[in-house]
Amino acid sequence: MYALSNTTCRANFYICVLRPVFLVQLIFAIAFLLCEVLLHTPFLSIPYQYLFRRAFPSVYRPDVEVRLHPYVASGLLFVSVTTLLLFFATGLYSEKIGYANLCVHDAFS
Repeated sequence: MYALSNTTCRANFYICVLRPVFLVQLIFAIAFLLCEVLLHTPFLSIPYQYLFRRAFPSVYRPDVEVRLHPYVASGLLFVSVTTLLLFFATGLYSEKIGYANLCVHDAFS
């Protein structure tokens, strides 16, 4: 019977469990940031507003509106979309590298 090595089990866990979870989280982040950029929603500034009011209560009183610069959401969206593209690019290349390693291993066996 063929026994799986510890490295193979870790690789299968990464492929079967962690990659889909990362992909779903990334898609939700992109959808959230698209709403932030296209619809100009203030959801991204809510945590910053809370932190600033807790850290600097004399400066950021409840009547002061805390808004982030619009480029913050656009920059985060750009980074998220780039990560999504690289996520699929690494998947494509990992299949090609795996196939090449299989052919090389068979050639020298």
